[in-house]
Amino acid sequence: MSEQMTVVSFRIPNKLKRRMRGIRKNWSVVVRESIESEIKESKKHQVLKEIDAMLADIPTMKKGTSTRYIREGRDSH
Repeated sequence: MSEQMTVVSFRIPNKLKRRMRGIRKNWSVVVRESIESEIKESKKHQVLKEIDAMLADIPTMKKGTSTRYIREGRDSH
């Protein structure tokens, strides 16, 4: 069973439309794939913004804290 489709229309310049006619391509597929790609990229950027916001709320440690913890861990063995 195939996915149900809807019609979306948009305007492009006449010159671009003439150039498209010169190329044998399924432009509906090109537009669909381009929109899908743009949506994925937008979602990625949104998730990264959310992660950055979460990371901004995490308190920072003083310089050398990690080194001290590692040394303490090594010395305890």
